[in-house]
Amino acid sequence: MAADEGEPALSSSAEAALAALQRSVAAIEEFVERTSRQALVIASLESELGRAREQHRYLEQELARLRVELTNGDPMPAAERDALVEDQNIFAHMFVTSDRLAHASSASEALDIGVEVLHNLAGVHRYAVWLVPAPGAPLRMVAPSEARFRGAAADRAIVLRAIATGRPTSTGGEPGALPGAFPLLLDGIAVGAIELVELVPQVGARLGRLQDELLQFLSERLALSICQADARGRADDRGWIGAIAGFALIAEEQP
Repeated sequence: MAADEGEPALSSSAEAALAALQRSVAAIEEFVERTSRQALVIASLESELGRAREQHRYLEQELARLRVELTNGDPMPAAERDALVEDQNIFAHMFVTSDRLAHASSASEALDIGVEVLHNLAGVHRYAVWLVPAPGAPLRMVAPSEARFRGAAADRAIVLRAIATGRPTSTGGEPGALPGAFPLLLDGIAVGAIELVELVPQVGARLGRLQDELLQFLSERLALSICQADARGRADDRGWIGAIAGFALIAEEQP
């Protein structure tokens, strides 16, 4: 009889111990996942910092050369002067955009900043931003919110090719031609794409150097910024669990 009375107590103790062990395993798995995602972000930021430093060194060299030419009275050719001014403008746009993305307080705010770059800096008129809410999930259009700016091919071929290859694609494979698509990369993996259909008339029918540089910037930075902003918008750092947690959040907010 005593043995029978002890069995329920023993069973309850075993279940409690098992539950505690399961919680410990879950906590360890979460920690490992979070740490790996943080390492991913750090690596991406270090890569971006390296590119910014290279651009900064290039501009410093060009400015030094310009000062020498002005001192010696040698005029800079108009084409070189225009190219230098364009380099400075591109660098300035990227610096301001990078700073804004770094301070975005939510995944949706980071996406809105990317949309502003498309409209106000790159001169994109009709486009679509596609995200993959989860591995294997179907594409989800998350921008633009206004129908008059929406543009997308019916077969999604260009978007799917950009995501599959992780590289910009265009009609006929010709650089700068539209329609085209730029992948949204997270540590080298495409988790979405920006589909481009039409630019504003002032820009023209093809992507110029400014548009190409800005879109390359968004291709490499926007996905990371969405995930970072999603993490900052949470009470704890569970936003790092799952590399595209921010994308899933945005997809859920769309009508």
